[in-house]
Amino acid sequence: AQIGVAMGKNGTDVSRSVADLTLKDDNFNTIVSAIREGRTIFKNIRKFVTYQLSCNAAELLILFIGVLLSPLLGWQVPILLALQILFMNLVTDNLPAITLGFNPSSKNAMMEIPRKNAEILNKRLIALLIFTGCLLMLFVLSSYYIAYNIFGESLEYSRTVALFSLICLEIASAFNFRSFKKGFLTRSLFVNPYLFYASVISLIATFAVIYSPLNKIFETVPLRLNGFVIAISVS
Repeated sequence: AQIGVAMGKNGTDVSRSVADLTLKDDNFNTIVSAIREGRTIFKNIRKFVTYQLSCNAAELLILFIGVLLSPLLGWQVPILLALQILFMNLVTDNLPAITLGFNPSSKNAMMEIPRKNAEILNKRLIALLIFTGCLLMLFVLSSYYIAYNIFGESLEYSRTVALFSLICLEIASAFNFRSFKKGFLTRSLFVNPYLFYASVISLIATFAVIYSPLNKIFETVPLRLNGFVIAISVS
């Protein structure tokens, strides 16, 4: 056998010492449950890492591309301030990302062939995180362009629109990363209730830094209806 299995209760000490797998309850069904759980944990780790890196890639691209476009469009850089990015990393990125680890097991988890390696990131996932990061960057810079260049809003207001747009986009992206196979609109918001509650907390924290006296620290300004329309539309 490729994997030696020993009984944990009735097996001998010799068999347990040389076995690759010891069943503490002497029940072979436990192997199936353990494999299902292991596959679920591995998938959730992949979802967490890919989502987190895609958000970080988006933030880097926003700053870098924003600098390149600033002479052409008259933008003042940086698009997002360091404290605003720190706030996103601590509150609106990490909370949804952590809850991706609580995604339930999929129904077809045991129909998949065993994986040949334990790489967290493969070529497909790297392409996915780069694509997602570029997409988020495109939408955020578009929201900044609409607010600053089309509506003629101030720098602080346009920056707040970009910040709120990115936060909404990252929350929407977290729901999209619940599954690598099923679409966002085909599943209930409560498939992973922890993600839903984390998203609500992230939005409450965002409103606090925009509409409370904290906005002086984070250099944001209260958004009007047009800012909400831009952010919700792109997300």
